[in-house]
Amino acid sequence: MTKKKLSNKLEQQIIDKESSIEKSEKEIIELEQEILAKVEKLDHVEKTISKMEHYRRRTVKKLAKHRFIFSILVSLSFVLVWRGLWDITASLPILEDAGVALIIGFFMVWLLERYTDE
Repeated sequence: MTKKKLSNKLEQQIIDKESSIEKSEKEIIELEQEILAKVEKLDHVEKTISKMEHYRRRTVKKLAKHRFIFSILVSLSFVLVWRGLWDITASLPILEDAGVALIIGFFMVWLLERYTDE
Protein backbone atom coordinates (compact mmCIF):
# COMPACT_ATOMS: atom_id res chain seq x y z
CA MET A 1 0.00 0.00 0.00
CA THR A 2 1.07 3.47 -0.56
CA LYS A 3 1.50 5.98 2.15
CA LYS A 4 -1.42 8.03 0.91
CA LYS A 5 -3.87 5.10 1.02
CA LEU A 6 -2.63 4.11 4.44
CA SER A 7 -3.00 7.69 5.61
CA ASN A 8 -6.55 7.93 4.21
CA LYS A 9 -7.48 4.64 5.86
CA LEU A 10 -6.14 5.82 9.22
CA GLU A 11 -7.95 9.13 8.85
CA GLN A 12 -11.21 7.32 8.14
CA GLN A 13 -10.73 5.10 11.19
CA ILE A 14 -10.03 8.15 13.32
CA ILE A 15 -13.13 9.91 11.97
CA ASP A 16 -15.25 6.81 12.67
CA LYS A 17 -13.91 6.61 16.22
CA GLU A 18 -14.56 10.32 16.72
CA SER A 19 -18.15 10.00 15.53
CA SER A 20 -18.76 7.04 17.86
CA ILE A 21 -17.24 9.02 20.74
CA GLU A 22 -19.42 12.03 19.91
CA LYS A 23 -22.50 9.79 19.82
CA SER A 24 -21.57 8.37 23.21
CA GLU A 25 -21.02 11.87 24.58
CA LYS A 26 -24.48 12.94 23.38
CA GLU A 27 -26.04 9.92 25.12
CA ILE A 28 -24.13 10.75 28.30
CA ILE A 29 -25.30 14.36 28.17
CA GLU A 30 -28.91 13.23 27.77
CA LEU A 31 -28.56 10.90 30.75
CA GLU A 32 -26.98 13.69 32.80
CA GLN A 33 -29.89 15.98 31.98
CA GLU A 34 -32.37 13.30 33.09
CA ILE A 35 -30.44 12.83 36.33
CA LEU A 36 -30.34 16.58 36.94
CA ALA A 37 -34.11 16.79 36.42
CA LYS A 38 -34.62 14.01 38.98
CA VAL A 39 -32.24 15.69 41.43
CA GLU A 40 -34.11 18.97 41.07
CA LYS A 41 -37.38 17.15 41.87
CA LEU A 42 -35.74 15.54 44.90
CA ASP A 43 -34.40 18.91 45.99
CA HIS A 44 -37.93 20.31 45.78
CA VAL A 45 -39.23 17.42 47.90
CA GLU A 46 -36.41 17.93 50.40
CA LYS A 47 -37.23 21.62 50.69
CA THR A 48 -40.91 20.81 51.22
CA ILE A 49 -40.05 18.31 53.96
CA SER A 50 -37.76 20.87 55.56
CA LYS A 51 -40.56 23.44 55.56
CA MET A 52 -42.99 20.93 57.05
CA GLU A 53 -40.47 20.08 59.78
CA HIS A 54 -40.03 23.78 60.52
CA TYR A 55 -43.81 24.29 60.81
CA ARG A 56 -44.14 21.19 63.00
CA ARG A 57 -41.44 22.38 65.38
CA ARG A 58 -42.91 25.86 65.51
CA THR A 59 -46.38 24.48 66.25
CA VAL A 60 -45.11 22.15 68.97
CA LYS A 61 -43.19 25.01 70.58
CA LYS A 62 -46.28 27.20 70.56
CA LEU A 63 -48.44 24.44 71.99
CA ALA A 64 -45.85 23.54 74.61
CA LYS A 65 -46.13 27.05 75.99
CA HIS A 66 -49.80 26.34 76.75
CA ARG A 67 -49.25 23.40 79.04
CA PHE A 68 -52.90 22.59 79.62
CA ILE A 69 -53.76 22.38 75.90
CA PHE A 70 -50.57 20.46 75.21
CA SER A 71 -51.30 17.93 77.96
CA ILE A 72 -54.85 17.43 76.68
CA LEU A 73 -53.57 16.82 73.14
CA VAL A 74 -50.96 14.31 74.35
CA SER A 75 -53.54 12.53 76.51
CA LEU A 76 -56.00 12.44 73.63
CA SER A 77 -53.38 10.95 71.33
CA PHE A 78 -52.67 8.16 73.85
CA VAL A 79 -56.39 7.45 74.26
CA LEU A 80 -56.89 7.27 70.48
CA VAL A 81 -53.94 4.92 70.04
CA TRP A 82 -55.27 2.73 72.85
CA ARG A 83 -58.75 2.69 71.31
CA GLY A 84 -57.36 1.72 67.92
CA LEU A 85 -55.35 -1.14 69.38
CA TRP A 86 -58.35 -2.24 71.45
CA ASP A 87 -60.62 -2.34 68.39
CA ILE A 88 -58.06 -4.20 66.29
CA THR A 89 -57.53 -6.86 68.93
CA ALA A 90 -61.27 -7.14 69.50
CA SER A 91 -61.80 -7.97 65.83
CA LEU A 92 -59.35 -10.90 65.94
CA PRO A 93 -61.29 -14.14 66.38
CA ILE A 94 -58.62 -15.80 68.53
CA LEU A 95 -58.80 -12.99 71.08
CA GLU A 96 -62.58 -13.04 71.53
CA ASP A 97 -62.18 -15.23 74.61
CA ALA A 98 -60.80 -13.21 77.55
CA GLY A 99 -58.84 -16.20 78.89
CA VAL A 100 -57.00 -16.69 75.60
CA ALA A 101 -56.26 -12.96 75.42
CA LEU A 102 -54.91 -13.06 78.98
CA ILE A 103 -52.65 -16.04 78.26
CA ILE A 104 -51.32 -14.44 75.07
CA GLY A 105 -50.74 -11.17 76.94
CA PHE A 106 -48.77 -12.91 79.71
CA PHE A 107 -46.77 -14.81 77.09
CA MET A 108 -45.89 -11.56 75.30
CA VAL A 109 -44.80 -9.94 78.57
CA TRP A 110 -42.69 -13.01 79.38
CA LEU A 111 -41.05 -12.87 75.93
CA LEU A 112 -40.31 -9.16 76.30
CA GLU A 113 -38.83 -9.66 79.74
CA ARG A 114 -36.77 -12.65 78.66
CA TYR A 115 -35.29 -11.23 75.44
CA THR A 116 -34.71 -7.57 76.27
CA ASP A 117 -31.44 -6.19 77.57
CA GLU A 118 -31.27 -5.55 81.27
